[in-house]
Amino acid sequence: MGGALVVSGVAIGMRITAEVKSSRDLYVGIALAATAHIIMAIGILMVRDLIRDHSVIWVSGVRFTIATLVLGIVSATRMPVKQLFLGFARGDAWKMTIPMALLGPLASAIFWVAGFKYLTAGRAAIYNQLSTVFIILLACVFLRENLTRRKCIGLALAVLGSVLVATH
Repeated sequence: MGGALVVSGVAIGMRITAEVKSSRDLYVGIALAATAHIIMAIGILMVRDLIRDHSVIWVSGVRFTIATLVLGIVSATRMPVKQLFLGFARGDAWKMTIPMALLGPLASAIFWVAGFKYLTAGRAAIYNQLSTVFIILLACVFLRENLTRRKCIGLALAVLGSVLVATH
């Protein structure tokens, strides 16, 4: 029941808005997001036993090393060398890129893997979906996005669902 509430809360936000102008964009966005979650679920379940036996830092480090190598190879074969590092031509890019890399992918992945190490897969998955709640709230604070009634309903359902999961 709690998981259904969390998913319902997330699903309430799926609609055409000023930012999402066409139904095609909405469906493509939903399909890409769902595909990302399916791939992440398969990946974490494949290494479930490894996570239980080894350090969260080691498992996360191996994941990031392999991902970095694959991304480097794919990028090097698909784009001109000049474009590979074009984003770093601006000197101020490093001020945002380094903290973003440490906080976003690295820190969040370590905590994400730790959640799957110490909780059941179902509970960890539900709690990880709460990232949507935090993204909406932080977007309101930092990006000045509107907190609409629809978003408030979605947030309330997601939080209620996670409380149900936590207490049962």
